[in-house]
Amino acid sequence: MKSFYILLVTSVFNAMDCQVIEKCQWSAHTTIETSNSQPPTYAVNLDQPASERWKHIVAPRKEQILNFVNYIKEFVPSLFSYAVSTWLGMAVHKLPKPLDEEIIGIAKTLQMPIGDIMACNIFYELEKLCTSIITTDDQGNIYHGRNLDLGVFMGWDLKKNSWKVAELLKPLTINVDFVLNGKVLFKSVQFAGTVGIFTGVAPGKFSFSLNSRSSKELFAGPKSVITWLVSFEKKKFASLWARTVMEKAQSYQHAKEMLSTEPLLAPVYYILAGIKLNEGVIISRSNTESLNPVELSSTNWYLVQTNYDHWERAPFYDDRRTPTILCLNEIADNLKSNNGTDISQHSILYDVLSTIPIENKATIYTAIMNAKSGTVDSYLRSCPGTCYPW
Repeated sequence: MKSFYILLVTSVFNAMDCQVIEKCQWSAHTTIETSNSQPPTYAVNLDQPASERWKHIVAPRKEQILNFVNYIKEFVPSLFSYAVSTWLGMAVHKLPKPLDEEIIGIAKTLQMPIGDIMACNIFYELEKLCTSIITTDDQGNIYHGRNLDLGVFMGWDLKKNSWKVAELLKPLTINVDFVLNGKVLFKSVQFAGTVGIFTGVAPGKFSFSLNSRSSKELFAGPKSVITWLVSFEKKKFASLWARTVMEKAQSYQHAKEMLSTEPLLAPVYYILAGIKLNEGVIISRSNTESLNPVELSSTNWYLVQTNYDHWERAPFYDDRRTPTILCLNEIADNLKSNNGTDISQHSILYDVLSTIPIENKATIYTAIMNAKSGTVDSYLRSCPGTCYPW
């Protein structure tokens, strides 16, 4: 078990630094090809038996997945870890088909306990710090960008000057094309060993990202997992429900309805963008309903969501919302003053998402999506220098 005191000292050390906010980046996109590596892309054939779909992806990454699982286990007393893994393994069939069979297949391929693979999928639901942005250009085209941040306060990597979990997950980051009847049904960016969706695009329909929502209830995430284990509740894990939406929703409006109404185990933010004018929404979910949804409009060309309710002020120690809004407004002003200087929305989103603290030590990847063209471009990130505390 990792020493509690080491974790505490690491947390305090990083929290002592004030949040660093730099000037908006407006040239980061010019170095995309040289400063970032793109995750590899694989196909998952939905026509195959569920237990076989992920073999070619997870088998070559067995050691890396095991390293991640073992590292997380070090934070938990061994007897408790064993008990939780056992319970999760026994509960796998409570998941909707074929997701349970996919997880069992992954565990069998890796020769690991089913509960450990279940824990990997659930872990991502419990701890994330993310930024999602939807923007519209002058022609009404909609773009969707996101940073996925993970691993804060879970150990510091002294060699790489980053959070250990973030470094363990970067080699597991992949692009996936989900293929049905020989055609790409949807695309995602995710971690090898997981079956849920945090970032994805259904070509010609919608793009999607999931951000965690801070709960006022202490340990709300772990409590929701325990509730799921010991009860017969029908509530869904957020990323696993998103996987179902990516497969089943026929349009932006259909996806919006599905994401707004299904009972969930924990509160989240679903960020959804479509292909038609003003099709963009932030869905702030409680366990049972959508709260104060906000949408694109003729007077609002962008939406921003981090991990705090948009109708409340973000905390001073983690305010990524304010610099995101400032940078988006700054680029809008610059474009007006320069008579519409040609800069793509892709570049705008990449630059904003490259600005500290929007990009930070926990940022694993940046993804930029366009549902109309069906594209998702993802980039592994590193934030050298002063990106503290996150």
